[in-house]
Amino acid sequence: MTSVVPSPTLRTFIGVPLPASREMRNLLREWAGSFPRSSIKWADPAHWHLTLTFLGDTTPPQAESIGKELFARWENLPAFSIRLKGMGLFGGLNRPRVIWIGVDDEEGMLQRLKVDSDETALRHGFEPDERPFRPHLTLARPRLVREKSCLREMLDKYKDHDWGDVVVKEVIFFESRLRPEGAVHLPLRKFPFMAG
Repeated sequence: MTSVVPSPTLRTFIGVPLPASREMRNLLREWAGSFPRSSIKWADPAHWHLTLTFLGDTTPPQAESIGKELFARWENLPAFSIRLKGMGLFGGLNRPRVIWIGVDDEEGMLQRLKVDSDETALRHGFEPDERPFRPHLTLARPRLVREKSCLREMLDKYKDHDWGDVVVKEVIFFESRLRPEGAVHLPLRKFPFMAG
């Protein structure tokens, strides 16, 4: 009798990489120094991104097929700009889950990319995400914040801050490997946009 060994799966998502400005890197260092290391896990600026579609467990053939379809959809898209603006908190001060920077998508291109990636995922057997799309950059994931006044002060100071424009030059199909020190995102396929 032979046994069937399931094929390995990859934990994947489709996202837009975001570069960190000098201002943001400097402020991140300042903020990290205001809280004990154990209270907040700050996102590594080298891995900053906007998630369009989280797929989760994906077989290599699914990943290949999704990559081909998205390339066909996006190969002639131009690069575009978004504005990073404000700062907020998912979960509230008593149970904070995510400290984020907001995204202003005036041209609607992120929404278009989101629809394309969701439709492609659905065609390949993935469940749709029913939550409304709220593009944001995850700055940190609070664990146990005792310094609530410090967190409130930071949020109040930057809630309307204009972080500036970012040119979106590509989308990446990522594999996300979970490690004790945090997730590592590896590009499976890049979808570059045409220069404007």
